[in-house]
Amino acid sequence: MRVILSPYHLTTREPPAMAALLLGENVVTMMPAPLSDFGQSELHAAVRSSPRYMRFIESWSWSLPLWRDGVIASSWQGDDPTGDVREVCRAIDERPEFGPLRPLMRRSLFENQREYLDFLASDLLKGGPDPGISVPMAAGLDRFATRHGLMVARSDAVSVAQRAEVRGGSRLFAMALPILLQAGGESVLRGRAILAKELHALHGAVERLTRSAVETEHEVGCDPGPLREAAAEYCASFDRHRTELCRVPRDEERVIDGFVTVTALAMLSDSVLSASLAAVRLLGAVTGVRSSSEVSDAGPSTLPVVRDALSGRRFVSLIVKVMGRSR
Repeated sequence: MRVILSPYHLTTREPPAMAALLLGENVVTMMPAPLSDFGQSELHAAVRSSPRYMRFIESWSWSLPLWRDGVIASSWQGDDPTGDVREVCRAIDERPEFGPLRPLMRRSLFENQREYLDFLASDLLKGGPDPGISVPMAAGLDRFATRHGLMVARSDAVSVAQRAEVRGGSRLFAMALPILLQAGGESVLRGRAILAKELHALHGAVERLTRSAVETEHEVGCDPGPLREAAAEYCASFDRHRTELCRVPRDEERVIDGFVTVTALAMLSDSVLSASLAAVRLLGAVTGVRSSSEVSDAGPSTLPVVRDALSGRRFVSLIVKVMGRSR
């Protein structure tokens, strides 16, 4: 279970983040950073130039033990998701079918480094109300996952666009598992160590069930028995070690555990953009507002149409939903 995690979820510490950090073998997220090659001096300069970026960096301080231990990384096999987010922005700007999305976009997002960090940090701290940033971010992470064969952690569908994404996916399996819904980085690391044997078995079972999911439009025909057994063993071990798992280390916050459902869907690489288009058209039909393809200053580009190399390819999405809390 190598998982892509949105920086929005890591910032707000929503259930998809907490589930991925405990259950995943590796977790990759997009690190908002200076656009050029950067080291400590460039990062410090960015923090000094943007108070909002500094607040964003501080909001991730709880996760530092996970970064140091290699659980979280900002790249996978030497590649990071920023290029995929930029590719999505380019596609929206140039491809005629994405014309209705253009009025929502921040078309100069990557042109000014200070503005880029300021806008992105502000939206991450707010939880993503600006679709001009959150839509290409989500679509870019899906592209990255598709290219590298990673899974994407998602929250339960709430918006019209999110529900459309889920409807377009093929259900692979679902399981109910206890996790640490609230915990600091050290507590998550301790949980991973305590449950290491059961997590290893769970990873193998999930891998076997999803291995061919990106290559077929139908539910995988593997035996779900091993996954049920691995999930049951994990649940039993979590229950046996609950006191230790929920022990609060010095200087960390209270630890809260609870059950979540994890539903795996096979989804197309462009599901976010397709669902966003459907949502924009539905909104236009309800409000009577014309789509951007009907507006002269946001009409379709005259540039040559370039086929997306990832068109039709699939990835596995893990939808995480809280069932209830046991503490």
